[in-house]
Amino acid sequence: MSDISGTAGSTWATLLKTTRKSKGYTQDQLADEAGVHRTTVIRQERGEGDPDRGIVRKLAGILGIPLDVALAALDGDLDLNTLPPPLPREIAQLVEIYARLDPEQRETMLQRVGWVVEWAEGWLLSQEQLPGRRRRATG
Repeated sequence: MSDISGTAGSTWATLLKTTRKSKGYTQDQLADEAGVHRTTVIRQERGEGDPDRGIVRKLAGILGIPLDVALAALDGDLDLNTLPPPLPREIAQLVEIYARLDPEQRETMLQRVGWVVEWAEGWLLSQEQLPGRRRRATG
């Protein structure tokens, strides 16, 4: 992300556009889901005008941006270089599901994710050992 921290509006614009793209939304899709016109999303991504905080809340919620982060970005009180990269949409959906589970369900989910990772690593290793397959570079 570019370093434009401290510039009210433009920090939100950068955060919005970067997060939208990383989550795989088009401007039209995000606007539809938020119930706003496409030009609203375009103007916010360009840092034009004075964004309505209610719309900022909607967009942030859809994209999984914590509200305090979105509002700090809107006010120019956020250094984007200090934020971790946004999660892909699929991972963000899993996190949302995980958050709704009770402790026992969370433990079961984590166990099953562990099994999937073990299986995937074994499968990848078996693919590397097939004749004609090139080994993956590690590093």
